[in-house]
Amino acid sequence: PFCAAARLRGMSGDTLTTSYQDAEEALSRAKLTAERTERVGAHVLGTLGDQRQQLLGAADGLEAADHELGRTKQTISDLFARLARRRRCLIGTAAVLALIAAVLLYWKLRNAFGGGG
Repeated sequence: PFCAAARLRGMSGDTLTTSYQDAEEALSRAKLTAERTERVGAHVLGTLGDQRQQLLGAADGLEAADHELGRTKQTISDLFARLARRRRCLIGTAAVLALIAAVLLYWKLRNAFGGGG
C-alpha cells in the first residue's frame, strides 16, 4: 500500500486516469470471467446432478436385474431337479415294462415249447 501510494504521487493526471481506466477494464474483464465461470460451473453442477440420477437409476436397475437373475437361477435349478426326477421315473418305468415283457416272453416260450402244464 505504501509503495502504491508513492507511485500514485509520482504520476501525472493523464497517467493516473489511464491507469484507473486500465484497472476498471481489468476489473470488468475479471467480473465477466467470474460470471462466465459461474454459469459454466452451474451448468456442470446441473449435468453432474443429472448424471448422478442416471447412475442411481442404473444402480437400482442392476439390483432389480440381480434379484431377477437369482430368481431365474432358482427356477432353472428347480426345473433341472424335476427333470432328473422325471428321467429317473421314466427309466424305472421302462425297466419295469422291460421286466414284464421278459417275464411274459419267458412264459409264452415256455408254454409254446411244451414246458408247462
